[in-house]
Amino acid sequence: MNPLDLLLEPVSKLRGHYDYIFLDTPPQITKTSLPAFKAADYVLLSATPERLAVDGLADALTDIRNAQRAGNANLRLLGVVICAFGKNLTRLARELIRYIDEHIQDPDGRSLKFDTEIHRTVAIQEAQRAGTSIIGYQPSHPASEQYRALARELVARIAATSDAELTPASPPPRKASTATTSDPEPTQPGEVAANA
Repeated sequence: MNPLDLLLEPVSKLRGHYDYIFLDTPPQITKTSLPAFKAADYVLLSATPERLAVDGLADALTDIRNAQRAGNANLRLLGVVICAFGKNLTRLARELIRYIDEHIQDPDGRSLKFDTEIHRTVAIQEAQRAGTSIIGYQPSHPASEQYRALARELVARIAATSDAELTPASPPPRKASTATTSDPEPTQPGEVAANA
């Protein structure tokens, strides 16, 4: 079996049993990333306002293009969510937002940045340490509502994909500064999202 096809059969068997299937991949491309991209319908990128974020997003867009050429021509980028966002808008955060707004767009020129931002909080780290989600750990915490809002926004964006293609035409130019991370991503009934 081709290693890139490793997830095709298992995901295919799950499609009829779940509304959403999530494949969480590491920020850098690995042996597990490409099979996830090949089995997925959508990709959600996440980024933190850190020094290498812009370069990481450019790399992720190249990886999506490579996955499209390697057998998943229908793979679509849903957008980018900013995570670990601080209370104050730093220079790096402004740079990251500007990069997404200017270079990661749908065919009509609209930014693919999600409106929902996931703010940095110790509660998320505590939930991870406890082996649960922030929603399971502290359902009324503001971060729990941020994740709920992101889920609603994802579902709405997936519903809109039948009306418009969301994948950018080509990877945007690289910038000298700013790292990618991974976070959540839902999809439409029976559809699969990979996270980069």
